[in-house]
Amino acid sequence: MKILFIFHNTSLAGGANLSGMSLIRGLRARGHEILAVCNDAAGELTCRLREEGFATTVAPYHVAWPARPVGLRQWLIYPPKALKYRIDNLKATRTLSEIAGKFRPDIIHSNSSVIDIGSRVSRRLYVPHVMHFREYGFRDTDCVMWHIPNILKHPLQYNIAVSKDIRRFRSLDLRGHCRTIYNGVLADGSVRINDNPDRYLLYAGQITQAKGVEDLLRAYAMLPAERRGQYPLLMAGSTGNTEYLQYIRELTGSLGIASDVRMLGHVGNVPDLMYAATALIVPSHNEAFGRIIPEAMANGCLVVGRDTAGIREQLDNGLEATGREIGIRYSDPARLTGILSDITSGDISRYAGMRRSAADAVSRLYTHDSYVDAVESYYKSILQ
Repeated sequence: MKILFIFHNTSLAGGANLSGMSLIRGLRARGHEILAVCNDAAGELTCRLREEGFATTVAPYHVAWPARPVGLRQWLIYPPKALKYRIDNLKATRTLSEIAGKFRPDIIHSNSSVIDIGSRVSRRLYVPHVMHFREYGFRDTDCVMWHIPNILKHPLQYNIAVSKDIRRFRSLDLRGHCRTIYNGVLADGSVRINDNPDRYLLYAGQITQAKGVEDLLRAYAMLPAERRGQYPLLMAGSTGNTEYLQYIRELTGSLGIASDVRMLGHVGNVPDLMYAATALIVPSHNEAFGRIIPEAMANGCLVVGRDTAGIREQLDNGLEATGREIGIRYSDPARLTGILSDITSGDISRYAGMRRSAADAVSRLYTHDSYVDAVESYYKSILQ
């Protein structure tokens, strides 16, 4: 098969692009031809694709709609910004249609549901289009998703949902073809467990309000100062919103925990941080899948997660697969302080069984091979 694979941006910090990369690596290894599409010639993802020998093309497109405006100034500039996005995307559609016409893909695959350029090219060339639903929209990313209803009406539209919850949220069963396919996170045999982890708590992900970082900081601040000194909170992640990052820094100061919270920014050694951590905290309000959870579990890290959306689904999947809880759940943010106190108050070996059950679950459910198998099977069913 020939697949035109379209990324929504060129950052390597987000789970969507990491999952997309693992998918096209697996597809190429099985003999399929990939033409990767990016929107920034100098982006880190574009450079990585070229380093790995992928055929790559660049078109200057944007997400379908600018992010939800916050504040008067952003509301004022939103209409002209949205118009510019539309004009740029129409130009990029023409360019990409010409490129795709020469490549002659069997499938066009949009790696994220925040873009509509793949659907536009699909309609011009009358080639099946697969959209990967990795986002809720306002609930998790502040993305505006007004383009989705129109895309779902097209007869050549096919959909992949990264969880049953997002499939249900988007009513994808009522709007055409859909399969739920979990992201592939680990290679077979790549599980490792550290029986003597270091003393620190870890947050890994974007620094945004939707990720629940404020809840985490407030819960952490309720620990005794001596305990925080023994167990610092490492925050590995970045944000495109410098104002929000400054707010978080000010919040740590006002809570009196600035000396205990280490803002690492974007780092490349997150798996090693997981392997050595006492626990990973996942406080997201709504997580479509939460790639970071099976990543942590594959590195033997105890996971504490908010019992909602994709986080709940993963914990439920693990419970069904192993017969045991594979992480610590909480629903009430106030309960998080008690959990943090418990896991930092004694011997981490108390959770050895949970960590091993978690590693067993993710090694069954979220391997690269099962991920590529499922997507490849879906492609074949579309082309039958």
